[in-house]
Amino acid sequence: MRALASLIVLFSWIVGPVSAQPAPAEIETISPEKITPIVPLKEPEATQETRAEQTLLEHLCTQKVDVHFKKTSVKDALHELERQGGIPILIDQIALAEGGFSADRQVTANLPNVSLYTALKWTLHDAELTFVPEADSVWVTTSVAAEKMLKPRYYAVPTLISNENDAEQLIELFTTVIKPESWEDLGGPGSVAPYRSGLMVTQNAHVHMLLERLFAGLESLQKLPSDNYPTACYPISLTSSRQQELLQKLYTTNAKLPVDSSSLMSLIEKLREQVPCPIYLDRRALEDHYFYPDEIISTLPPESFSLARALDVITKSADFTWYVSDELIVITTADEAEMALDVALYPVRDLAWMGLDIQDVRLEEVAIPRPARQFAFGGGWVGYDSLEVDPIFGLPDYKGLIDLLTTTIEPDTWEDLGGAGSIAPFQRRADCLAIAQTQSAHRKLRQGLESLREKQQPANVDQLLEQYRANLKKMVVHTYVAAAGPHGGYRFRKDELQRIIEKIPQRVRPESWDGSTTFVDLMNEKIIVRNRGDVQREIQTYLTDLGIIKCDISRAGSCGCFLPFEDPQTETSPPATTTGQPTPAVR
Repeated sequence: MRALASLIVLFSWIVGPVSAQPAPAEIETISPEKITPIVPLKEPEATQETRAEQTLLEHLCTQKVDVHFKKTSVKDALHELERQGGIPILIDQIALAEGGFSADRQVTANLPNVSLYTALKWTLHDAELTFVPEADSVWVTTSVAAEKMLKPRYYAVPTLISNENDAEQLIELFTTVIKPESWEDLGGPGSVAPYRSGLMVTQNAHVHMLLERLFAGLESLQKLPSDNYPTACYPISLTSSRQQELLQKLYTTNAKLPVDSSSLMSLIEKLREQVPCPIYLDRRALEDHYFYPDEIISTLPPESFSLARALDVITKSADFTWYVSDELIVITTADEAEMALDVALYPVRDLAWMGLDIQDVRLEEVAIPRPARQFAFGGGWVGYDSLEVDPIFGLPDYKGLIDLLTTTIEPDTWEDLGGAGSIAPFQRRADCLAIAQTQSAHRKLRQGLESLREKQQPANVDQLLEQYRANLKKMVVHTYVAAAGPHGGYRFRKDELQRIIEKIPQRVRPESWDGSTTFVDLMNEKIIVRNRGDVQREIQTYLTDLGIIKCDISRAGSCGCFLPFEDPQTETSPPATTTGQPTPAVR
């Protein structure tokens, strides 16, 4: 007992009595005035290199040079461009050797008064090479090596991104239309990740140039007024303004050509005297396609034809084609032209919304409120961005527009049918389609959209709402596709999805489930639900809030998280429209 008592005393001495412990000090409350932001000390070298690259790129685009190379070695041609351009041009000898190329390869190019950027691009094109702007020089290398010369860059785009869905839509947009094969989803080296109200992108210099133009274009479209809504497309390229100017002149200036049959080269020389820019013969592609300069062209355009139509007739007679790139006309094969894609943004707010005023208070009925899941330090949503429109309402209809254009405008050239053309929507106040297509297809797209605007009638809001209310009461089947994970695959396992669908009848309108006419089932990563439209609306909200599904504005409505189809036992009529004037601008 004495030993036990001693042990207790020793333990009490080590631990100490509870009452002897000092009371915790009160936490001092810091007033907002005392909180100051953290101001980082930036490393000047990291930002100076980026600024230097941008300065050099501006020099490449503005410095004029004269190119007159005839069977000149790449090395000698680059020395001449270095002399005229005033910047160092270095050759990546290791990459050239690994790719089986040589700086002694001969090139031919006649490009007077063009930018150094254009001269480098098309002189090296003849040798199957390319270039990369660095901070203090231009690096000439192979296409394979250039694609691997990646640099990370953060793009702060708060007007384009306010939440996770905006970021996913923006990423889907540019990975679809800007060099899709260069992104990791298709096996390329480029990568992208959202962070707060911006994106960190690792890509090569050429893709970074296009991304800067794309983001600037989207921000410009966000500022378009709804009254007198401008519908002109916004091209995404370094020389878009010059390219549009040249096309305008080619389509409005008459050609003056011989009336008698002439050789192909003599006709091209005649055109060179009349067109407002150089003509580049893509000899590498043309010679593989049996290019005969002395071939006699007997089908000649009449004097009333424009320069553009004259080029159409002459190149078609020789089984070639042409397009405007940068500051010149390129004559090449049809296969090569199909791979020369231009990216442009098309404002379609008036078409996607059928001329409706999206601020009309009557449309509040079709809006699904969402908690503003902003990135840190982000502000609240403004106007219709604070709501998602019920997909059952069917507007804005990007999917309908995309299906219309890809079905009727050169359908074989779109990626769904094995072509190179691609299309993707972006809504967040820009309300546009981003399209990568050939110059010929872009011209037809503009014509098709303008024709649609002339004929489309404005929607009748009251009739649309009446149909919407009727659809809410109908029994319909919807398929909800589970969201993909950040690195491919799906975000949720099948057993997790199974537990979620078991909760749906308990959490969403329990009285509406009878086990026979209504059901919820799981098929792989798709949740199949049969119930009334108004119940489907709540299920969509429930699954979206849980992060099970993601928005996809190209599928249905502004948040087409599912692809609806009507029950075979029900019939629906198309949205009613009024007769009258063409679609008004959205206010």
